Order: sequence, then C-alpha cells, then structure tokens
Amino acid sequence: MKFLKNIACLGALCASLGMASAYAQSGGGPLVRFVVGFPAGGGVDAVARAVAQRVQQQTGRTVVVENRAGAGSRIAAEHVKSARADGNTVFIAPGSIMTLYPSTYKDLGYDPMTDFVPVTTLIDVQSALFANANVPVRNIQEFKAWVAADAAKRSSLGSPADGSGPHFLGMTIMHGLGLPVTPIVYKGTAPMVADVLGGHIPAAVNPIADLIEYHRAGKLRILAVGGNARSPLLPDVPTFQEAGLKVVGGEEWYGVFLPKGTPVDRQRELAQAIQVALKDPTLIQPFAERGWSVHFRQPGQVADLLKAEAATWRAVVKSLNYQPQ
Repeated sequence: MKFLKNIACLGALCASLGMASAYAQSGGGPLVRFVVGFPAGGGVDAVARAVAQRVQQQTGRTVVVENRAGAGSRIAAEHVKSARADGNTVFIAPGSIMTLYPSTYKDLGYDPMTDFVPVTTLIDVQSALFANANVPVRNIQEFKAWVAADAAKRSSLGSPADGSGPHFLGMTIMHGLGLPVTPIVYKGTAPMVADVLGGHIPAAVNPIADLIEYHRAGKLRILAVGGNARSPLLPDVPTFQEAGLKVVGGEEWYGVFLPKGTPVDRQRELAQAIQVALKDPTLIQPFAERGWSVHFRQPGQVADLLKAEAATWRAVVKSLNYQPQ
C-alpha cells in the first residue's frame, strides 16, 4: 500500500511539471549515479549517457553512468536495491528486467514491485526478426515456408541473452508460425549479430537500433518489427501484426527506477530533470535516427505497465513450458 500511495502522490506532483527543474536548486550536491546493467557501448548505456549529460547540463549536478554488467542486469538491480534511498542512485533498465525476469528466475534477488519506485520511462524501442541476407526470404510467410522445408537445419534462432525479452519474442514468433525452434543464446547482441552476418545461424531477434545499418547495406534483412505501427526508419517492413502474428515483447521501453523509500520530493526532482532532458532536440533527433522513440511517462503509468506486462509475461512463460532458472 505504501508503494501505491507513493506512486499516486508522485503522479500528482509530476502533473505540475513545467517549472525549472528542482534538481538545479541543489547544484553542486552529491554525485548522481545512473546505474546500467550492461557494458558500455550498448543501447541502454547510450541512452543513459545521453540523458545523464543533459541532466548534468541543466542542473549543475555531476551525473555519471556506472556500468555494473552481468547476469542480464540483475547485478545492477540488486546494487540499486541496496543503495541509500536518497535519490542519487538511479537504475536505468529495459522494462523486461522488471516484468519478465520474475517469471524466469527462481531467486531473482529483487522484487520489482516492492524494492523500487518507478520514476518514468525514457524511450520505446521496436524489436525485429531478421535474417542473413543470403537466406532466400523477404517476409514472414517466406521465412515460414523456408524453415518448414528443412526444419531440422533451419529452426535455429538467435537471442542476445537467455530468458530475455528477445528470447521469448523469438519463441512466440516461431510458435505462432507453427514452427519448431532451437534457441541459440548469446552473451550480448554483438556476437549474435556477427553470427547472423557470417551465416552461422540463419536468423535472430533483437531491437532494431543494432540492425538498421546492416539492413540498409543489404548485409541482413529485417523481416518484421514489433509495435503497433511500422518504424519510420523502415517504412517498407511490416509489423508482426500486419504479418498475422500476435506476439509479446515486440516493443520494449527503458525505465528509470529508484530504491524504495526514496523521498517523494527526490523522486519528483529526478522526474522533472529527465522530462526537461527528453525535450532537448539534440537528444530527440539522434535517438530517432536509431529507432528510439522518446516517451516520458508519469510514475503511475509506469506502475500500471509493470503490473500489466508482468501478468502477460507470466502467461507467456507458462505457455512455453519454460523452466525458471
């Protein structure tokens, strides 16, 4: 109840945004750390660094990105969970870490609903099914026919991490097409994309930001994307819905979280600073060029997303007979 009360209170406070960020009033205060559970150079890290830079510029506070990579971001989550609840340790993470992982790990080490307070979201990003350019398919139906013709050799599908959002998106795609699937799990996006480019596996699933340039260069082919609308960067590529597939996890959001017990005024200050940062045209345009859509949500909206998506993922994981690790 305390969690829900804080969310309601924070939502009311954030409704009055538009004033200068309260973070600026404490310029020169303690170091603010944006904790990311992935190595430097990846998508989550790039988003966190861009936002951190602009929050620092507008507030005068020193904001750094701290990479605590490993265990699919669980190490970072546990670190933030145990941090002092003073608003200076901030968790930046894909939503699936908070909504999917409770269904895929027996001992997660944190409870997304009770150990954290959601502040806002930063971006929405579409994921895609893509194939090696030499695979003779240009759309989902051709992919289905091609795999079915020799499923024993062609059903391998890459994912950047075991039990991740792309992992389950790939499984639901293949099941939706009535195809068998042999998940090939990697430790990150880079080696997975390299193996698709090299023809070691025929296809994989991943957010589009890491794929667009290869698609444009003809080195791989994006067959379909998640979300309710086509990507502005890929207007000729249909959505999974257009291809007749109902999938879960086709669009991911990156969220901002604080440890439970963080004072509401500190939550509000951070939300204000991030909202201003996300309006910066010098951030919006580069994000759009990578397929990232800026999306500031109120804390109550994030809380609703957490609950709804957690329930959806529970059903999906159960339907696929996936055994929690």
